[in-house]
Amino acid sequence: MMFDQFKTKLQPESGRIIISDPFLNDPNFSRTVALLCSHTNEGSLGFVLNRVSDLYLTDIIELDINSEIPIYLGGPVGKDYLHFIHREPLLSENCEEILPGIYWGVDFEKMTTLLNLQLIDGANIKFFLGYSGWGEGQLVDEIDEQSWIVANAHPDIIFADPNEEIWKNTLKSMGGAFKLLSNAPENPMMN
Repeated sequence: MMFDQFKTKLQPESGRIIISDPFLNDPNFSRTVALLCSHTNEGSLGFVLNRVSDLYLTDIIELDINSEIPIYLGGPVGKDYLHFIHREPLLSENCEEILPGIYWGVDFEKMTTLLNLQLIDGANIKFFLGYSGWGEGQLVDEIDEQSWIVANAHPDIIFADPNEEIWKNTLKSMGGAFKLLSNAPENPMMN
């Protein structure tokens, strides 16, 4: 959308979210909310927060607990790798803090041990197959083209239940013109 009322003054940085324009034509990012875990001059890396897969953690690793911890589709890059963000203080050592109390990365062995001992809550860890990546200047260019809206992240968004309404609810919570944008039809020809 090329309207100034849909711009934010925020710049992309680690710990912020980006929300796709409702008419973004890329099937990987249509109506998505992504958490930026790294944003530097060399590029950006993040995870799509609202694309849940059909897999659960127990489909990928063997656990002693019976828990349905969902796996999300973090993006179209490196789909063979499992990534994590979490808000578990017991797992924070050697992790990158991307927001106060929210970390990227984890000691995988320690995490599975603590899950099996039920010393941590799987709801405080979000698992992703793959990630979203942008090369040098690419994300800034896409934001300038208004393909993405930059917003501050909040744990309620990051750790929301698997739900297709995250995109819409995030825009609504921003108020004003963004609330109107949240009601845009998926197909602009449908009115």
